[in-house]
Amino acid sequence: MAAYCAQESLQDQALVNVFVPATMAAGALLMACAVARDLLCRCPQCRRWLRSRGRASTGGTRVFTCTACGIDWDAKVQVSSAGEP
Repeated sequence: MAAYCAQESLQDQALVNVFVPATMAAGALLMACAVARDLLCRCPQCRRWLRSRGRASTGGTRVFTCTACGIDWDAKVQVSSAGEP
């Protein structure tokens, strides 16, 4: 929106050429962070990276298992699948 207003009021196409890719890169980074938050976390005890294996707790949150510690961690991230209300 800022790029469009700048281009219309200032007649400067260079601003659009900078703002549009920057906005798209920021959106892609935001989506990557959301996916990483859903699938990755760190073990609170040994600080190793844990990956979700698709397990969920009875409350519907993701459960991560640390193979080094042998402990199941509840990440408190809600599990949802496409099409759920």
